[in-house]
Amino acid sequence: MMVLKKKTIIIVTLVVLIVAAGYISNRYGKVIKVDNYKDKEGQGEVIIDKDNDFSNNDADSAASCFVDIRISKENQRTVNRQNLTEIIDSKNTSQDAKKKAEDDYFKLVDSSENEMIIESIIKSRGFADALVVLSDTSANVTVKAKELKADEVDYIKNIVCREANVAASKITVQYRE
Repeated sequence: MMVLKKKTIIIVTLVVLIVAAGYISNRYGKVIKVDNYKDKEGQGEVIIDKDNDFSNNDADSAASCFVDIRISKENQRTVNRQNLTEIIDSKNTSQDAKKKAEDDYFKLVDSSENEMIIESIIKSRGFADALVVLSDTSANVTVKAKELKADEVDYIKNIVCREANVAASKITVQYRE
């Protein structure tokens, strides 16, 4: 009974995190949609969503946004790691539940490491900041920039494809000034 409640809490927490990431992404970023990707090396058409004009945001709010999201993401991961550790360490947890919790824990750590690696590589390309949110099937990348060119979007997508093994068609790249 206790394991079921903990699993429910974990699932609800993850759903809340995904919804928050989507809201923040829609609220603060300019979305660049890339279509027609056949494979990792495919070329796509870049469409900039001109309806979302956030040019009135200053650099401080952008920097604050990146920091706030990063802190929120890390806080959520800390809670998830603690919950999974409790399940793993509990004497009342079945072996199957412990194995599932261990797998989830390792996925969480891998995802966190991949996000940090991708963010570092993107920053090394000359962007002031980058924020990456990975899920099992998709990725959301926000970079601090005034604009993004098609070759920069391709570069970012290739990094995510290579490091996180996510299909290019499942990667959203956006920018925030």
